[in-house]
Amino acid sequence: QVVTYHTSKAYSQMVDRGINWLRWLEYSCSASLMILIIQALAGSFDVALQVTLWFLTMATMACGYLVELSHDGYAQAGNATLWSIRLVAHCIGWFCQIGVWSALFLLLHAILANSMPADAGGLRAMVVSIYVTLMILFQSFGGWQLLHIFVLRRRRPGSERVYAILSLASKTTLGIMLFAGVVNRPDLVDIDGASYSAPVYHCD
Repeated sequence: QVVTYHTSKAYSQMVDRGINWLRWLEYSCSASLMILIIQALAGSFDVALQVTLWFLTMATMACGYLVELSHDGYAQAGNATLWSIRLVAHCIGWFCQIGVWSALFLLLHAILANSMPADAGGLRAMVVSIYVTLMILFQSFGGWQLLHIFVLRRRRPGSERVYAILSLASKTTLGIMLFAGVVNRPDLVDIDGASYSAPVYHCD
């Protein structure tokens, strides 16, 4: 994105207006993959759930891009219909994320309840806190869009930089979690011993 911004005048002008299709394209791939990693760290490799979470996350990013497009049109023409479109698209994005994270936390609860010792309250709290941190980082993208489009009502200098910082923070946090293997350690979660009822499919 940085290279394209400095090498393509058309792209840089578009970003300066508040539209960045390349960012949303990258988020559609990276955020969806990160959600699947979070699901795997909770101990689930359910293909049906993976497909659902992947497309819900991609739908969220599509809604984010639609908000930017309609906001740009509204800013130039003042069309009330475009204002309604961006509001509906933004709300749909939030509903998609509610679905994603509700599934992840229900899954995490089922796994921890059936595999972690009853006296491991500290470890349980640590695992949940990591998931809550990741959820907050993921939702901060929507929060920033809500702030600078619906509250500030215009593009502010540094808006794109905020998205970049949030993206780096969320990827770094997930990377640390993945490296530490907190949720997937044998002494924390015993997948084979969990009574999670969702079917697990293996693609050989």
